[in-house]
Amino acid sequence: MSGNVMCQVLSYSTTTWSEYWEGANKRINANLGSFSSQSIMAMGAYGITDDLNVIYALPYVTTGFSDSYLTGYSGVQDVSLWLKYKPFSYTTSSGDKYSVFLTGGVSTPTRDYVVNQLPLSIGMGSSTASLRGVLDFRTNSGWYVTAQAGYTNRGSIKTDETSYFFNGELYYTSQVPVPDAIDATVRIGYRDAKGLQADIFLDRFACADGDDIRYNLMPTPTVRMQSTSAGIFAKYNIGNLGIFGNVAHVLAGRNVGRGTAIDLGFSYIIRM
Repeated sequence: MSGNVMCQVLSYSTTTWSEYWEGANKRINANLGSFSSQSIMAMGAYGITDDLNVIYALPYVTTGFSDSYLTGYSGVQDVSLWLKYKPFSYTTSSGDKYSVFLTGGVSTPTRDYVVNQLPLSIGMGSSTASLRGVLDFRTNSGWYVTAQAGYTNRGSIKTDETSYFFNGELYYTSQVPVPDAIDATVRIGYRDAKGLQADIFLDRFACADGDDIRYNLMPTPTVRMQSTSAGIFAKYNIGNLGIFGNVAHVLAGRNVGRGTAIDLGFSYIIRM
């Protein structure tokens, strides 16, 4: 966002899967059926200056299985706050533009919620701090390539269990570490002067350490999750109003569901 410009976003997301990876082994659990989660996200960005934005996000999440006696959960999850800074931008004589962005932020649970019944838990319950770098190249004709990578430090959590496994060892305490996470995304797309934007993307997420899901047991917050996803994104702007959609599918993973995610929402620009 440019200085003194605000963007408000409201989106709906749903993720479903029936297959999952237990370690490297793909499995189906007929006793559970299909897993699904839905979330409604309120998000916004405000331009403090042309090069510095503040961004917030707050989701409401609902989870459940189709054929299980286990009851899912719902509620407001974690509130997040970031600062996004543009330290470098260069425009060539032909109109092509190179930009570098840095984003740093924190998140924390808005309330106590169950954390040791993954994937039914609405979140990990961990306070986090993250740092991300973004490289962006946009041509004068409308094509663009964006690459980003980030690292998230996740704090330990307290569960209602008296022991846990982590990195193959048994610890007798309810204070449980949550593995840090690394993520990266590459996008290739096009944006025209009439307000249409579309891109394809490849996303990678991986925990820095942790364990595989133990046979026939639910995953715990110490599980080492990894996933590679691909998807498409499209957005159309009508004046200050933007309407967008996103579809992504997990191509490969470890200790995660082989899920398909769909996001729909709209954004609105407010000039202060």
